[in-house]
Parts: sequence; C-alpha cells; structure tokens
Amino acid sequence: MENNKGGMSAEMKGDAKVMSAANRVIALISILATLGAAVYFFAFADDPRRGMYGALSVLIFIVPDFLDLVFHVRFSNSIITVFFCFCFFAVVLGTSWNLYTYLSWYDRAMHSIFGYIGCVAGLVVVCRLSDYRSLRPAFIIFVCFSVSLMCGAVWEIYEFLCDTYLGADAQGVPVETAAGGSVVPVVDTMQDIICNFCGAVVFVIHYIIHAATGKDLLIGRMKEDFSSVLLK
Repeated sequence: MENNKGGMSAEMKGDAKVMSAANRVIALISILATLGAAVYFFAFADDPRRGMYGALSVLIFIVPDFLDLVFHVRFSNSIITVFFCFCFFAVVLGTSWNLYTYLSWYDRAMHSIFGYIGCVAGLVVVCRLSDYRSLRPAFIIFVCFSVSLMCGAVWEIYEFLCDTYLGADAQGVPVETAAGGSVVPVVDTMQDIICNFCGAVVFVIHYIIHAATGKDLLIGRMKEDFSSVLLK
C-alpha cells in the first residue's frame, strides 16, 4: 500500500510539473503575442494607443508570480491554466490584436464566459474560507453568483476609467451632445452586464445539477482542487 501511495504521489507530482510547464508555455506565447502586437501597432500601424494596450497586457501574465512573491499566495495549476487561457482569448486576441473590432460577437462571448469564470472565482473563495462540505448548496451558489456580478461591475468601472482618462473606447464610441460635449453610450455597458449575468446563470444551473444528482460534472473536481490551494 505504501508503495502504491508513493507511486500515486510521484505520478501526481509528475502531472503537476507537466501542468506547470504547460502554464509557462501558455504565458510565454501570450507575452510574445502581446509584445508582437505592441511592436506592430507602434511601428507599422502607427497606432501608439493600441501598442500601449499590447505592452501593458504583458503585466497580466505575471500576476500569479507577483501574488506568490509579494503576498505568498500560491494558486493551483488548474486555476492558473484557466486564468491564462481566458486572458489569451480576451486580452491577447481581443484587446492586443483588436479582435473585438473585427468580430462583433466576440466581446459578448468573452463577457459571458467571464460571468461563468467569476462564479468559479467565487467557488475558490468559498473553498478557502471554510470546509465546503459543511456549507449549504444555496449559500455556495449565492456567494459564487455575487462574486461574479461583483467582478463584472469592477470590470465595467475599469473600462469606464480607461475611456475617461486614457482616451479608450471600450464602452463604445463617444457620441456628441447638443451642448458640444460627448457621452459614451450606456448600451454597451448594459449588454456586457447582461452577458456577465447570463454566464453566471449558466454556472448556477451547472452547480444545481451537480448538487441535485451528486455527480461530479467537473464541479466536484474543482472544489477538491480549490480546497487544496496552498498559502505559504
């Protein structure tokens, strides 16, 4: 039995190393892609604002290492994988390479996925604050749903600040007013919030099915994984 346990432990360590290496590869590809976008928009497309977005996007991929180094918070490989993959599609392809402009549905899709991931972030919080096995499913759903909506609201505030102080147009093209000023349409913001809400609802349905049937449905594995996140 001890040999089997040792073998399983060694296998798990091997899998962790593979996932960690995969995360490094994803981060490296993403960083190179964002830097490539920055160089392209600075040097060839004559769009320094877009180039600045590409350069700043690099910072996102050092967040896990920054939190580990400064706050001594270490996330599991699966959490980092989800984070990096979402950032690649939403930030690298969407923002740095401006895919939001070329595909009208892309922004809505990312906000919907963000709503689901926000609930997953809430699940991480629940699993770290207490023994999730003793918590009622309704409470877990409430926390996850609330965290998702909070993340969506914080993101919309971020977009508003970027539009206001950095001259971006994340919330839509400014519209001229009769008084000579300009306002940013509220439609884009509300659509983003609705998409975020829908993504959160999908997670809630997913979790309800998991709780009602007792089947794993990936939710069980996520809870086990998140509860093993280490604080140094």
